[in-house]
Amino acid sequence: MILADRRQLSWLAGQVHRGRTGRATRYHATRRNDAPTLRSLRLHQCAARRLASDPALRELARERLQKLRRVNPHGRVYHDRWESLLDGPLPALLRTMTESSQQADTLRKESPLTVLVTPEERRRVFEAIRPA
Repeated sequence: MILADRRQLSWLAGQVHRGRTGRATRYHATRRNDAPTLRSLRLHQCAARRLASDPALRELARERLQKLRRVNPHGRVYHDRWESLLDGPLPALLRTMTESSQQADTLRKESPLTVLVTPEERRRVFEAIRPA
Protein backbone atom coordinates (compact mmCIF):
# COMPACT_ATOMS: atom_id res chain seq x y z
CA MET A 1 0.00 0.00 0.00
CA ILE A 2 1.22 3.48 -0.81
CA LEU A 3 1.25 5.88 2.15
CA ALA A 4 -0.32 9.37 2.38
CA ASP A 5 2.92 11.13 1.48
CA ARG A 6 2.85 9.10 -1.72
CA ARG A 7 -0.50 10.55 -2.83
CA GLN A 8 -2.74 7.95 -1.16
CA LEU A 9 -4.60 7.95 2.15
CA SER A 10 -3.48 4.78 3.87
CA TRP A 11 -6.43 4.57 6.27
CA LEU A 12 -8.73 3.75 3.36
CA ALA A 13 -6.31 1.15 2.04
CA GLY A 14 -5.55 2.91 -1.21
CA GLN A 15 -9.17 3.63 -2.11
CA VAL A 16 -8.80 7.41 -2.15
CA HIS A 17 -6.36 9.27 -4.35
CA ARG A 18 -4.83 12.49 -3.02
CA GLY A 19 -3.94 14.84 -5.81
CA ARG A 20 -2.50 18.33 -5.77
CA THR A 21 -3.57 21.16 -8.02
CA GLY A 22 -1.62 24.32 -7.31
CA ARG A 23 -2.10 25.10 -3.65
CA ALA A 24 -5.29 23.06 -3.22
CA THR A 25 -5.34 19.40 -2.27
CA ARG A 26 -8.13 17.37 -3.80
CA TYR A 27 -9.25 13.93 -2.70
CA HIS A 28 -10.79 11.67 -5.32
CA ALA A 29 -12.38 8.33 -4.51
CA THR A 30 -11.13 5.57 -6.73
CA ARG A 31 -14.38 3.68 -6.29
CA ARG A 32 -17.73 5.38 -6.65
CA ASN A 33 -19.02 4.33 -3.22
CA ASP A 34 -15.96 5.71 -1.37
CA ALA A 35 -16.66 9.42 -1.95
CA PRO A 36 -19.82 9.60 0.21
CA THR A 37 -18.05 7.83 3.07
CA LEU A 38 -15.08 10.18 2.91
CA ARG A 39 -17.34 13.24 2.60
CA SER A 40 -19.33 12.11 5.62
CA LEU A 41 -16.15 11.72 7.65
CA ARG A 42 -14.91 15.18 6.62
CA LEU A 43 -18.29 16.78 7.41
CA HIS A 44 -18.26 15.17 10.84
CA GLN A 45 -14.73 16.40 11.43
CA CYS A 46 -15.97 19.94 10.73
CA ALA A 47 -18.91 19.42 13.07
CA ALA A 48 -16.61 18.00 15.75
CA ARG A 49 -14.40 21.10 15.64
CA ARG A 50 -17.43 23.34 16.16
CA LEU A 51 -18.77 21.11 18.92
CA ALA A 52 -15.41 21.01 20.70
CA SER A 53 -15.31 24.80 20.81
CA ASP A 54 -18.99 25.15 21.80
CA PRO A 55 -20.47 22.08 23.56
CA ALA A 56 -23.83 23.90 23.84
CA LEU A 57 -24.34 23.03 20.16
CA ARG A 58 -25.33 19.56 21.35
CA GLU A 59 -28.82 20.97 21.84
CA LEU A 60 -29.08 21.79 18.13
CA ALA A 61 -28.05 18.22 17.33
CA ARG A 62 -30.66 16.88 19.78
CA GLU A 63 -33.36 18.88 18.00
CA ARG A 64 -32.23 17.48 14.66
CA LEU A 65 -32.23 13.97 16.15
CA GLN A 66 -35.90 14.36 17.11
CA LYS A 67 -36.72 15.33 13.51
CA LEU A 68 -34.81 12.31 12.22
CA ARG A 69 -36.76 10.04 14.57
CA ARG A 70 -40.05 11.34 13.14
CA VAL A 71 -39.11 11.02 9.46
CA ASN A 72 -37.22 7.72 9.71
CA PRO A 73 -38.57 5.43 12.44
CA HIS A 74 -36.54 2.57 10.94
CA GLY A 75 -33.29 4.27 12.01
CA ARG A 76 -34.14 3.79 15.69
CA VAL A 77 -30.99 1.78 16.47
CA TYR A 78 -28.80 4.60 15.13
CA HIS A 79 -30.91 7.32 16.73
CA ASP A 80 -30.68 5.61 20.12
CA ARG A 81 -26.90 5.37 19.78
CA TRP A 82 -26.59 9.06 18.84
CA GLU A 83 -28.84 10.01 21.74
CA SER A 84 -26.64 8.15 24.21
CA LEU A 85 -23.54 9.77 22.71
CA LEU A 86 -25.09 13.25 22.88
CA ASP A 87 -26.03 12.67 26.53
CA GLY A 88 -22.63 11.21 27.40
CA PRO A 89 -19.16 12.71 27.78
CA LEU A 90 -18.03 15.04 25.01
CA PRO A 91 -14.75 13.17 24.25
CA ALA A 92 -16.68 9.96 23.48
CA LEU A 93 -19.00 11.83 21.13
CA LEU A 94 -16.12 13.54 19.33
CA ARG A 95 -14.20 10.28 19.02
CA THR A 96 -17.18 8.48 17.48
CA MET A 97 -17.88 11.35 15.10
CA THR A 98 -14.35 11.30 13.71
CA GLU A 99 -13.46 7.64 14.05
CA SER A 100 -12.28 5.82 10.96
CA SER A 101 -14.09 2.50 11.28
CA GLN A 102 -16.87 0.59 9.56
CA GLN A 103 -19.11 0.99 12.62
CA ALA A 104 -18.61 4.78 12.69
CA ASP A 105 -19.16 4.99 8.91
CA THR A 106 -22.49 3.21 9.32
CA LEU A 107 -23.53 5.40 12.25
CA ARG A 108 -22.67 8.59 10.36
CA LYS A 109 -25.19 7.68 7.65
CA GLU A 110 -28.01 8.55 10.06
CA SER A 111 -26.37 11.39 11.95
CA PRO A 112 -27.98 14.49 13.47
CA LEU A 113 -24.63 16.27 13.64
CA THR A 114 -24.19 17.52 10.10
CA VAL A 115 -26.58 20.33 11.04
CA LEU A 116 -23.53 21.85 12.76
CA VAL A 117 -21.64 22.20 9.46
CA THR A 118 -21.79 25.64 7.87
CA PRO A 119 -22.79 25.94 4.20
CA GLU A 120 -19.26 27.17 3.38
CA GLU A 121 -17.64 24.16 5.07
CA ARG A 122 -20.04 21.83 3.30
CA ARG A 123 -19.26 23.42 -0.07
CA ARG A 124 -15.51 23.05 0.49
CA VAL A 125 -15.84 19.39 1.46
CA PHE A 126 -17.96 18.57 -1.58
CA GLU A 127 -15.56 20.43 -3.90
CA ALA A 128 -12.54 18.67 -2.44
CA ILE A 129 -13.99 15.15 -2.54
CA ARG A 130 -15.44 14.00 -5.83
CA PRO A 131 -15.99 10.52 -7.22
CA ALA A 132 -13.25 9.45 -9.62
